[in-house]
Formats: sequence, structure tokens, C-alpha cells
Amino acid sequence: MPHPKRRTERFHAKFYLFDDTAMVGSANLTYNGLIANREGVVCLDRQADAEAITELKALFAELWEGADVLTRDIVETSEGSLGSKRPMNGAIDTQVGTRPTASRCGG
Repeated sequence: MPHPKRRTERFHAKFYLFDDTAMVGSANLTYNGLIANREGVVCLDRQADAEAITELKALFAELWEGADVLTRDIVETSEGSLGSKRPMNGAIDTQVGTRPTASRCGG
């Protein structure tokens, strides 16, 4: 019996920006995401990619400005709703409730 295809409208791509290089694709920025798993990633690192990298930087800025600041209340609510499925203990550092400034992000 063939495996049924899972259909979703959700697109869960990621992009990573490194100075004048960008990676766009499905991989998480982990060993498994970049090495062990089967993922699709496009690297943009040539002069011809400069416009696309600029657009990704603008998209990041737009998403960052529209994001909510992670607060202790949000973490506690998430922990309560997840129960024992995905424990978050220790996953959130002491900077909860703060947003890095551009100088702390390297940009």
C-alpha cells in the first residue's frame, strides 16, 4: 500500500544570513539539519546574489520588528501547554524579555 502524501499549506523554510552570504531552505542550523538529514538548501554567496541577499536582510528586519518579545509568562504558558511532550527547562536563558540590539547581533 503506498504511503499517503501529507499535504499542508504551511511553508516552514528557514534562512540564515552571514555577512555577504545567505542560506535558504528547509534545514535547521544543527548537525542533523546540515549534515545528517536529507534537506534542501540554496547558498547565495556570489556577487550575482547580492540583490537577493539584500532582500533577505530586509525580510529579516521586517520579521524581527513584527515579532513579540519572549517573556517569562510566554515561556511558562508554553511549558504548561506542552506538558511532558517537549520540556523546555534550561532551553531559555536569562535574557528572556530582552531583544538584542543591532550591535549585539553583529549588524
